[in-house]
Amino acid sequence: FYVDFASAIAGTGILEESTYAAKVLNLSLSFIDSSLELPAEHQTRDVAKKSLILKNPDASRLLMGIANCLPKNDSCIVLSKRALDVMLTLCDPERTGSTLSQIAACGLCWSIT
Repeated sequence: FYVDFASAIAGTGILEESTYAAKVLNLSLSFIDSSLELPAEHQTRDVAKKSLILKNPDASRLLMGIANCLPKNDSCIVLSKRALDVMLTLCDPERTGSTLSQIAACGLCWSIT
């Protein structure tokens, strides 16, 4: 569902403009946890200062699907990398709330491939 939904969102053309794409990615992050958002362009990688229990780990598919559907221009590539950084930060073993196995169990690996 989430991968198809990401494709449908991309089909509207809203992701062509990087400012709108960033807002859509932030909305997708809020489905995972309401405290998550894309880091600023020059911000350090640690976007969540506390351990999080992912309220909707399946929404990671939506986030990765949208990041995959972004246009291949410079600003959107940066947005995709920032979204991936957030997901990688959530997979950090030091975060007790979200573990790599929790992310893997929701099908993120399938979404990436």
